[in-house]
Amino acid sequence: MVSSEIEGSAQTSLKGEMPKVSIIIPVYNDKKRVGRAIESALTQTLKQVEVIVVDDGSTDGTENAVKSFGGRVVSLRQENKGPAAARNAGIEVCDGKYVCFLDSDDLLMPTKAELQVSIMEKNPEIGLCYGATLFMDEEGRKIGKKPARLPKEGWLELLPVGCPFTPNSPMIRREWLEKVGGFDERLTAGEDWDLWCRLWLAGCAFHPIDEIVATYRIRPGTQSRDCERLFRGRTLVLDKLFAALGPRASEALRNKAYCRIWYEVGAERLRLGQEEPARRAWQEAIRFRPDVFEDKLTWDQAVWRQDPSYPLHHPDGLPDYKQVWDRLSSGLTRLCQEEWPTGFERRLRPALGTLALSLSDLAFSRRKGLVARRWWLKALSMRPRLLLSVSLWRSAMKKLIGPWLTLFVQRIAAYARKTRKRPDEAPNQREDVDIA
Repeated sequence: MVSSEIEGSAQTSLKGEMPKVSIIIPVYNDKKRVGRAIESALTQTLKQVEVIVVDDGSTDGTENAVKSFGGRVVSLRQENKGPAAARNAGIEVCDGKYVCFLDSDDLLMPTKAELQVSIMEKNPEIGLCYGATLFMDEEGRKIGKKPARLPKEGWLELLPVGCPFTPNSPMIRREWLEKVGGFDERLTAGEDWDLWCRLWLAGCAFHPIDEIVATYRIRPGTQSRDCERLFRGRTLVLDKLFAALGPRASEALRNKAYCRIWYEVGAERLRLGQEEPARRAWQEAIRFRPDVFEDKLTWDQAVWRQDPSYPLHHPDGLPDYKQVWDRLSSGLTRLCQEEWPTGFERRLRPALGTLALSLSDLAFSRRKGLVARRWWLKALSMRPRLLLSVSLWRSAMKKLIGPWLTLFVQRIAAYARKTRKRPDEAPNQREDVDIA
């Protein structure tokens, strides 16, 4: 139960002009990091901001860390119920027209509130505005970036196959949160994904901005090892989503969505050395999509999880690429023999070719050119049809001559196509071709 006593000094901060943005920070046993998160919320360039911190039953001194900010934050405390319940508690007491969420180990960019409010004030039809997210490690080193784009295939095709943005990226109109009832407190995993799905189903319009608005901290231990909890949470999200979609969702989309859960669980099991549970999970994935292991994304997930620094990045990608190949290929061979006793090699070779391609791409991303070329040639020998893939040849050029020279060659080729005259055109008419 949420404590009825809000810090008295915090009440003073709510007097005067009504805050335009409420930033809600759920925290549980994170006294070392919550202060940095609070500071990033308090130092927004937009001054009409209230910061609400909900302590979800911490026992490590987090409560004192939050109290050290005094009246600069609204401080609540409740029994441990999970992040969904903590965020809902913050929604209940917030006064902002717009709401953002910030986990206690992440940060907001100083201009996040100002940028997103300016867009939403000018466009009242937008219910949720999301921006790019910067991924960083514990020491603050940049790992990667999740851009903010509108999906080319549409939200119907994108939402069932994964969470589209991190929890700290969006800004939402409070009226929409109230309309859908906030977070589903039954969920212990995927509760943010579920909220975005329900907002979209209710008619909330999503809008991206190019700017980086938040950082998402990736550190050892932040990726859950509880595969069963992850599986149950994600499956419940999909069950709810497809029940709401009804006939709008095709059978192919359903199969793709559930297949992705199974192969990701299998990849995670494999990372933890649980080979038999991993094989069973991949067996379920095959039943949803028999060609799942010819999809490079499947192997990208599995290969990445063999990285000893996962979810961070080892400088070499993998200490021993051959060892990972042997482990994954032997498991797949056994699986194919069980699923397709006759003619299993017809299924196996294309899948192994795709695995080799994933190993090649990982090595190339770690600047191991010789290793990348070796696995690229192996991929081609096992799956010759890759010769017809334009994206493969672009990838091959990068491995063989380097990314900058590849880009230069692409631009020269594109310019040549653009300036080439068509036989049936007037002398001064030129073909319009987009540069790749």
